[in-house]
Amino acid sequence: MKKIIISLTVALCCITASAQQIPASLVGNWIESQSNEWQYGFFEKFAVYRCGFWDYASVQQKGKTTKIVLQKNGQTVSLDLTQKNDSILTIRNGKSKKQDFVLMRKRYPDYKTADNTSFPAPTFRQDSATIIGYYRNFDQSSELPAGTPDWFKNRYFNPAFKVSASDFFLGKEQNYQAAIDSLGRFSLTFPVVNSQEAYVDWGRLTRQLVFSPNDTLFIFADINDLTPMGNIDYWNDFYLRDKQILFMGDNARLNNELMQYKSTYSSFNAHETAEKGIVDMDFLKLSAEDYETRKTSLENYISTHPNVSEKFRFYKRNWELYQHASDLLQHRFSLPASQMRRFSEGYMDYVEKNIPKYNPEVYTLVREYKSFIGDYIGYYSGNRSVHLNTAMFLEETGLNTPENIQLFDEHDRLMNEYVAEKDTARQREMIVANKELIDKARQVTFNPLIEEARDAYVRRIFMDMNYHKADSLLQEPILSELWTVHLYLNDFEQKRMPWRDRDLQVMKTRVTNPFLLNKLLTVNDHYAELNRRVIEHEESLKNTGYLANVIDADTIISKLIEPYRGKVIFADFWGTWCGPCIENIKTYSHLLEAKFKGKDVIFMYLANRSSEHAWKTFIKQQQLTGEQIVHYRLPDQQQVLLERKLNVRRFPTHFIIDRTGNIAGYDFLDFDDTARELERVLNLRE
Repeated sequence: MKKIIISLTVALCCITASAQQIPASLVGNWIESQSNEWQYGFFEKFAVYRCGFWDYASVQQKGKTTKIVLQKNGQTVSLDLTQKNDSILTIRNGKSKKQDFVLMRKRYPDYKTADNTSFPAPTFRQDSATIIGYYRNFDQSSELPAGTPDWFKNRYFNPAFKVSASDFFLGKEQNYQAAIDSLGRFSLTFPVVNSQEAYVDWGRLTRQLVFSPNDTLFIFADINDLTPMGNIDYWNDFYLRDKQILFMGDNARLNNELMQYKSTYSSFNAHETAEKGIVDMDFLKLSAEDYETRKTSLENYISTHPNVSEKFRFYKRNWELYQHASDLLQHRFSLPASQMRRFSEGYMDYVEKNIPKYNPEVYTLVREYKSFIGDYIGYYSGNRSVHLNTAMFLEETGLNTPENIQLFDEHDRLMNEYVAEKDTARQREMIVANKELIDKARQVTFNPLIEEARDAYVRRIFMDMNYHKADSLLQEPILSELWTVHLYLNDFEQKRMPWRDRDLQVMKTRVTNPFLLNKLLTVNDHYAELNRRVIEHEESLKNTGYLANVIDADTIISKLIEPYRGKVIFADFWGTWCGPCIENIKTYSHLLEAKFKGKDVIFMYLANRSSEHAWKTFIKQQQLTGEQIVHYRLPDQQQVLLERKLNVRRFPTHFIIDRTGNIAGYDFLDFDDTARELERVLNLRE
């Protein structure tokens, strides 16, 4: 009996050990031969099935037959596999009928049946989509040869999976990311509106994928396929080379088809063409020829692959069209200023005739559509200006006293005489002789109540002009309403303040879609709440009035850094109007401050051309204050002097100033780069 028990124990141990081992001949991705669906992936440590990762509860092999039990979150799936050869097997899932599967190689097989399914009707509500994925061989980064460049490791083995998706309402890209685990697995849920494209893991996977609301899409890619091969050029090495990249789940067929389509290589580059001096009608001719070539290539592909889905046809045709459309309208900014950035006769005739503007399914589907619509409206809007007179705000603010009314009547008469006078010497005499009157008028003009009323008026007038221009050009109601939401959201982002009640009533007449209106009202309430909120650590906001008359840049620099001498200063030149600045602060600032908390580092933010209200509201919004943080909003003249002295030519720009007051570092690539440089300067000895 004892011998039997020992034998059973040994047998059980063998079964348990073998349960963790999948036969090498089964490793890979298996595609059902009739439907062309990728349904199973068997790998050494887990299986992929139904867009998820499953553990092997047991694996039993006998000859060419293998029984596998998969397990995930209390669920089990029993599979019977019979391998015909190294690339074909049959699988029975539970009691279902057996199905034949083929092993995925480097190119996804063509679908055998047509698919006339169209994209779901657009609802213009914000929803979400989920990407789940596996980068095979991602866990081999430790085996890279000695001396592998850091850029290679950071690009291909960066443990973050990134997606960039357009926010149609704001009209800009939003970035999302998720961690990749040690085995190369990741999952990310991000917002989508209708069906839309997203730029997925650019620089590594480098794919434009399409998602619809509530999609769950599984991505498989072999990291070895994504890395460079020798010295082959990019086009042949990465784009044309077949790679094992495949998709499972919602919209899998469309994305598998997009992966297999290789569009014609084009030497046409809109920016480079303009840099060569080819502009206006000649540019139009080259762009149109390039579009026709690409369109012909696409139609030839469709005719030779008659089963490609309706979604593929619709998306790719519109993608090519609006790439062309965006290039045409963006070209305006390459025209010489002397031409007032206006196209020659016939240019916009081509646009009006050949570029549709009113297909709701394309509004969110193709990113370049938004660029085209924005430039289209901008071209016809032209330059706009508003004439302001302080007297018009006196009644609104309760400052319409008899004295103030008389003051501005006299001031207006003086200004009219000043403008009419052609003798500059006489003009100077008029200013000197009426200094008291001018000073009194200026004092009222800069009354905070007047300033607030003036800002609200300008905001309202420009919103009205933008709205009416867009409404006249975009003749379809839903497109006009969507663009109106875009205008309001951009205004909120720039001004960072709520609208007044009467303006909210106007907003409600312009935006009637309940979801869109609620989105605007929620943002408005957010800024109203921020207005009421007190700034924590208000001492972080420094008074700069004492610098108003300083006209020497070196003196300005000295006065700014003197209170912090002996510490390292990280200086950030930014502005509330600057999108990259805002994203940089949101992404990195709190991380940097947390890393250097309690150390001799001061984070100095210098705001360029930012209204006091927008400046303070953004600081409150980001909770960007603390013992090691200081904010400066210099007078415009002093800010310009400082930026010229330090050669600040773009925003954001960053400097590191050492303990002695000397610049020790200039501009940085990312968080890690910045943190390393701060550590280096912090550890320097005087």
